[in-house]
Amino acid sequence: MKEKKKSGQESKMTILFGKKIFLGSCGIVLLITLMVLFNTQSILRDPQIFFYSLKSVGSPLLFKNESAPTTPAPECHLPPGWTSENSSQPLKSLHLPENNTCLNILIRRHCYKDNLTIPNVVHYVIFGHKPMQLFTYLSLLGTWKHIKPCFIVIHGDVLSGKFYEKFLTYRPRMIYVKKTPKVYIFGTKISYIQHKADVARMEIILQYGGIYLDYDQIPLRSFDPLRNHSLCMGQETGGQLGNGVIVAQPSAKFVKIWMETYHTYNPNQWAYHSTIMPYKLSRLLGHLVFIVQTFFKPNYLQIDQLYSRNIDWSTFYAIHLYGKIQMKTETLESIRYKDSTFGSIARYIVYGKKDLQKKSKVKLNDTTTKKS
Repeated sequence: MKEKKKSGQESKMTILFGKKIFLGSCGIVLLITLMVLFNTQSILRDPQIFFYSLKSVGSPLLFKNESAPTTPAPECHLPPGWTSENSSQPLKSLHLPENNTCLNILIRRHCYKDNLTIPNVVHYVIFGHKPMQLFTYLSLLGTWKHIKPCFIVIHGDVLSGKFYEKFLTYRPRMIYVKKTPKVYIFGTKISYIQHKADVARMEIILQYGGIYLDYDQIPLRSFDPLRNHSLCMGQETGGQLGNGVIVAQPSAKFVKIWMETYHTYNPNQWAYHSTIMPYKLSRLLGHLVFIVQTFFKPNYLQIDQLYSRNIDWSTFYAIHLYGKIQMKTETLESIRYKDSTFGSIARYIVYGKKDLQKKSKVKLNDTTTKKS
């Protein structure tokens, strides 16, 4: 009897030991697979990023939106005149409340007509009402002329001022979506409006997809060649990816992981989560992001190349107008004679020609084709 009992215990121990070996083997195989997939050196260099990457595996909804639940849209129709090419009158803008599903519906209906992965809609975040400045006029006009989006969507406050009124004469399809800046992110207070805008652009691009632009980012050509990737970001410096341009499909995996890293957000680390963290993630998850070299060239360490020199920007997708202080005295008239990279870009956007004009010559006319 004792021998049978002992034999039974030994069998159970053998089975248990076998299960442990099996599970241990599976764990080793999984670990090796993940190390190959996520880059071994990056894991050892920054275990925190590996943790957030691992957390996302198999997770359909990594980012928990802390905003109010979305409300159904009773009607989602374009305003009168948006589909007409006969009128010369400025189009009426569409205004939507916060957390409304109408924008999702409109994007699905109108922004995938070329069957590319990323919808051709452009988003801006504007927190703080001020009359629109020249650099924002150049950004919006460059967007309308070169990206040719289905809509330009302003999240936050409504634009105004003489430059905005001038931009409306091009009959852009403008959508305003009310958006309240977040006060907290994963329990940590967001101290600066710039950091609130950083979080807002990620929420927007996760929910809707499309092209996010800072309001001083100037598009110089079509973004269509980039819109078959899941995500595109630009190299800013050696250790940073700029977040002034984000081109992404809705719910892009990389952006979900990036958002999760805000669990460690520290308001005293100015650019860590906005530009340094995505660079670190790109070293680990390079298969989830396509890096563009000509979104932020020249970068913020090379401002003299914008305002004091002339560089060849003919191959650039966009350029960032760092140094807005240098632009405070610029006007649509002064850019005609500005002998710099900024001057040639501004003339190209406004007048369709980048050539420097001498004051003694006949003025260029702003007669570029206006899109209906």
